[in-house]
Amino acid sequence: MRVGFFQFAPEFGNVEANLARVEAALRGGAAELIVLPELFNTGYCFNSRAELAGFAEDLSSGPTTTRLQRLADDTRIAVAAGMAESSGGQLFNSAVIIAPGLPQPLLTYRKVHLFGREKELFDPGDRAPAIAELNGVRIGLEVCFDHFFPELARTLALHGVQVVCHPSNLVLHYAQQTTIARALENGIFWVLCNRIGTENHGGQELAFTGRSQIVAPRGEILASAGRDEEILKIVAIDPHRADDKEIFRNNDLLLDRRPELY
Repeated sequence: MRVGFFQFAPEFGNVEANLARVEAALRGGAAELIVLPELFNTGYCFNSRAELAGFAEDLSSGPTTTRLQRLADDTRIAVAAGMAESSGGQLFNSAVIIAPGLPQPLLTYRKVHLFGREKELFDPGDRAPAIAELNGVRIGLEVCFDHFFPELARTLALHGVQVVCHPSNLVLHYAQQTTIARALENGIFWVLCNRIGTENHGGQELAFTGRSQIVAPRGEILASAGRDEEILKIVAIDPHRADDKEIFRNNDLLLDRRPELY
């Protein structure tokens, strides 16, 4: 399976420009799955919940998912992307996987662990993590700060996930280290797509750390990007490596667990 990430700096509030940049980049790639950053179409530093509400969309039929569906159909690339979701009067920091040839998203997820000021803007995710199959490969989603909570990744691994897609807007300089740990401790592939650049809006200024990466089940970094580099990177992986949880003779990452003692 060929998987990758498109690391770039979304322009706050300019959905059209951000979508056009993604479309141009992905039309030049040859992959089955590409991950985009968290809130890739809108930017991150919303001034208020009311401002956020003006950009949030219905993930099943909104304009951004409609554009991503056309892109997926044209390129035959599935796209995992972070977006602001509006549903039943609530606002979620969500992620979606759009796959070629499907009338609805293959998978949606609402960020469970909100970071910093997000708690004033978004409602926390209200669903258990879900998985889906893409071309026979079991895929899961996390969004940014979720990776600090190993229970979520372990839950995905226990449900057989082979590849985790991780749209992010990371600002902590050490955050990329935890995605290596999550891949290693669960024996799964991890595709982190972080954004780059500095965003200044509504009295907030945040500098994002880039350094997107694709990590293999034994912790090897298969692809990585620089802190300020706009780039599409794609690698070939064997998802079935994630089915082998043996780390030494008679030691298995999942079978050796002792949950009755935890």
